Amino acid sequence: MSAFRTLAVLGVSLGLGLSMAFGCSTNAIGVEDCRDIEFARCEAGHACGFVQDVEDCKRFYRDHCLHGLRLEDEPSAAAVQSCVRSLTAVAACGPETALAACPGVTTSASVLPLACDTVRAPEDIAECGFLVPSAPPVVPVLDSGSDAASSSDATID
Repeated sequence: MSAFRTLAVLGVSLGLGLSMAFGCSTNAIGVEDCRDIEFARCEAGHACGFVQDVEDCKRFYRDHCLHGLRLEDEPSAAAVQSCVRSLTAVAACGPETALAACPGVTTSASVLPLACDTVRAPEDIAECGFLVPSAPPVVPVLDSGSDAASSSDATID
């Protein structure tokens, strides 16, 4: 009976170990990259005046980033570091600095008047543009019962 119990315990332990090793993966992409970027945003947010507790912010994103970045592929280390450098430059500029006057930050969005606005929308910094995954192409879908020439039955997703 003792040998059976030992085998049962070993079997259950092995099954749990394998399920944890192989069955609980999140397949998260860029967990550490996410943390690097979010930690830089916490620091910049503090310098900009809208993050009160930097360590609390970092604790939140340490866990939140376990989901990774919403990207198909992991960004390059150079791209992540360039993004972090831009966010650090924003922190050095301060809350009242116009974006155009903040060295080290380039943006494709003309709607961001202050450098600190980029902390809330880092994807608008040219160096952080990779944070926005490319949108899939919009393909018209025709109803299976419709005539392809009839555009009134076509829907676009």
